[in-house]
Amino acid sequence: MNLAAYKIELRQIEVRGLNARHYFWVLKKREPNGKFSVVRELHGGPADRKTGLMKSFSLGGDRLKFFNYKGDKFHKESHKLPFAIAIEGSKEKVMARWAEGIRAGGLVNKTSTKYNPLGTNSNTVANTLGRWMGYEVQRISDTRTDAAQPFVPGIQGDLTVGLGGQMMQRSPFITNRTSVGLNSLVRDADGNEPDPAPFRDPFRDDIPF
Repeated sequence: MNLAAYKIELRQIEVRGLNARHYFWVLKKREPNGKFSVVRELHGGPADRKTGLMKSFSLGGDRLKFFNYKGDKFHKESHKLPFAIAIEGSKEKVMARWAEGIRAGGLVNKTSTKYNPLGTNSNTVANTLGRWMGYEVQRISDTRTDAAQPFVPGIQGDLTVGLGGQMMQRSPFITNRTSVGLNSLVRDADGNEPDPAPFRDPFRDDIPF
């Protein structure tokens, strides 16, 4: 049996003080022991004007920027929340998609878009990268609660629209997108369906994003 060597996941973490979520993409590879390790994470967020680093939060006016992080920077905070596997398979198959996500991030940075927490935000970047990789991002349902589902502002936005000549070099995956996230299984880091953790108060403040 041929096991998947790589996979791409759509992950989420809770936004501090709000019943809202920040979505991001994760690349994983299978290690010799059979478990998957996190390789890279692709995020969007407000960039600090002095350092260029991603800020924990902004009320608006800062530049919205794409960030390509070494794995586990935020992934460790996402294990208790539902997530979706977009693709799993050979290195060649998965990395072709991932490369387009990175290229889309470069296009995002060229737009010099202003960050808006309720408009063009980190989730807009997640959807933009997803579309470039061939995925239409949907809100991931939190199956642990019957209460109101978390707010995911900006998830339908696409920052690569209207880039003129850049669109001539569009991704080969963008015209045949599949949905990822909607009604997804709740899985753990190894792809198994775990016993979901109890729902946590969305207004807790121990996640710094």
